[in-house]
Amino acid sequence: MARVVKDKYDILGEVVAALRDYNKKVIIETLNARDNGWAMGFEKTPQIPTRRTKHTYNGASSLSRMHAESIKIGDSISIKRKRHKPTFYKTEKHEYEIDNGHYYIVRTPKGEAIFESNDSDFLTVWNYALAMYDGTENYGRFYSELRNEKLKHIAGGPAVLKDESIDKFNKAVAKLKSMGIEPRKLADYIKVKTGRNVK
Repeated sequence: MARVVKDKYDILGEVVAALRDYNKKVIIETLNARDNGWAMGFEKTPQIPTRRTKHTYNGASSLSRMHAESIKIGDSISIKRKRHKPTFYKTEKHEYEIDNGHYYIVRTPKGEAIFESNDSDFLTVWNYALAMYDGTENYGRFYSELRNEKLKHIAGGPAVLKDESIDKFNKAVAKLKSMGIEPRKLADYIKVKTGRNVK
């Protein structure tokens, strides 16, 4: 189990810093989404859509985003939405389950923190991460909505811009693999043919 940190905004600050790095991929786990990303009936088990659906709600949010149960940012940060235990209420004729809302568990390399659904700074970070998933992020708005000074300071730091060379390399590797060519074997072959020693 991750170590719980005394100041939970140190943990949330790590999330903000990660969202400043455009090389970190944002993945969501969602309810009501087929493999291809389209919405369907209420599912019990969250799943990761294989692509973002083009269909949006009010032209702003994908259906996958609307039903997100968790978010992963890069390789080491995750946010999981959990349901509070409901309250059961019984009358002479009926039994009711009263929904007590949700809370969120944030895990980073520094540790773990819990946020309630009424924490405005947390919700700002959660919604911005989802906007990054959808490709509709607005950093100026995100920054202006943060209230915690620690988070605002981190958000005001330098961004890490997307390294296009990484994308080009990954695309080239994927293309070679789709043709049945192992990139490492090809590299070794080229070195031999050009007279270089293979290490």
